[in-house]
Amino acid sequence: MQEQELIKVLLRLGDLPGRPIFVVGGAVRDLLIGECPKGWDLDLVVEGDAISLAEQVFQEVGGVLKKFPDFLTAKIIKPDRFVGVAEIDFATARREVYEQPGALPRVTPASLEDDLARRDFSVNAMALRLSEYASREWSGLIDLAGGFEDLQARHIKVLHARSFIDDPTRIFRACRYAARLRGEFEPQTERLLKEALADGALESVSTARKLNELKKICLERSPERVFEILFEQGVLARWPGFERQTGEVVLQAAQELSALKSKGLSQDYYGTMFKVCCGELNDAKRDAFLHGASLGKREIKSIQALLGEKVCAATCEDASDEALVLAILRVPSGDERETMLAEVKRRSLVQA
Repeated sequence: MQEQELIKVLLRLGDLPGRPIFVVGGAVRDLLIGECPKGWDLDLVVEGDAISLAEQVFQEVGGVLKKFPDFLTAKIIKPDRFVGVAEIDFATARREVYEQPGALPRVTPASLEDDLARRDFSVNAMALRLSEYASREWSGLIDLAGGFEDLQARHIKVLHARSFIDDPTRIFRACRYAARLRGEFEPQTERLLKEALADGALESVSTARKLNELKKICLERSPERVFEILFEQGVLARWPGFERQTGEVVLQAAQELSALKSKGLSQDYYGTMFKVCCGELNDAKRDAFLHGASLGKREIKSIQALLGEKVCAATCEDASDEALVLAILRVPSGDERETMLAEVKRRSLVQA
């Protein structure tokens, strides 16, 4: 109901002659597979001034308005009138030019077709007029890259050969979508991904952008499955600075953390995996990683102290809850793990 009322507002204010509004990306994909996303949001593309439209809508629905004129985009976060709507993204139809690998793109206004062609994967390169989306009618689906066919086949396919070079964060997104759709990479896409990794594509990605992708992974319904795909594709082994160039410890931690969360562990998944990744970095990379995460000096010092705690079966009774859990995540099996797990249960951190 909230969604339909919001769409009525958008249609009344924005879907005008000469300024059509299209729903793109995840909302269209989810409609086609019949999935109801958690925390509803909407990605809109306008063949016109998207920022102006966002300002008009904001005046009526409230929330928090953020504008990004360099990228011809804006967003309204948690509109006051529509509880349950997480975010509305507005973008002028645009084309992108990546002037160097890993850099943010330079954008210029363009047609809807150009906008769809710049997207990451075929399953995200589909669009519907907002009015059709509102009626759940998709006979007018705009699908220039075969996204619907790939969605049915559960294939993750990039749209051009430089996709992972221009924006290496697409490597993480590809693994997220493969896990979410229970799909696999189209062969050419898998080859391009591995070539980008071998060429050091992840080296060009800032710490902030890596952490943003890590956070998105941890918010997935089955984050451990994403980490399994990251491991299988060699992404964890290519994470710059990891001491063990396989990523096995990170994968093991993700799997164990999911198991503990299913038993009631309250620790934040992202916060815990962030510390696991920090623990896998060499000293120089760890310092850069922590400072790149925009943390305060006190928080950095606290994390470094936590990672410096030596927890084993003999000392686990004296360890903090967080240090104890981190220690368990790094011990795959055996008597030592069982002793520490018993201590976790004794503290009622998980269900017995």
